[in-house]
Amino acid sequence: MEEELAHKAVNIALALGCSYSEARIHEIQQIAYVLNNGQPLPPTSVMYGGVGIRFVYSGVLGFTYSNAIEESSIREAIESAVKFAANSLKALGGKTELSNESVVSAYWLTDERKKFEDVSHDDLKSLAEDYDGIIRQESLIKERSITVLRRGFFSLEGAVDLKFWINLV
Repeated sequence: MEEELAHKAVNIALALGCSYSEARIHEIQQIAYVLNNGQPLPPTSVMYGGVGIRFVYSGVLGFTYSNAIEESSIREAIESAVKFAANSLKALGGKTELSNESVVSAYWLTDERKKFEDVSHDDLKSLAEDYDGIIRQESLIKERSITVLRRGFFSLEGAVDLKFWINLV
């Protein structure tokens, strides 16, 4: 579905008179496990994303985005940005020229120790409890909140960025 929306976004821009358009759709998943003064709070899971569109309209380079991955929201964002680009042409005093650079692409991959999807709430809880114990032993901090986050950024090409991090407050 995301690939179809990306193609629709490009086609919307082209139908509005853009000579060039590209779209990128991404989704972020975040799971958090929180200990507040050693007491667990309910784990939370959040997913969000959006679509970004770059285009050239009458020689003006433009960009827009929508946090809603829905055709109507994407269309509205593109229409608004193209109108802005059309009005900006006078202020810019000339067209944007794209260079004729050769395309350079690279692909690299590292092996995962554990698949992103396989990290459980128990894994996050265990990590939070480990850090809570260390903090309790090594400092005089009485009030503490530990959040262990698992976050993944996904695009049409697959998983791009997977992160785990710990927030101490």
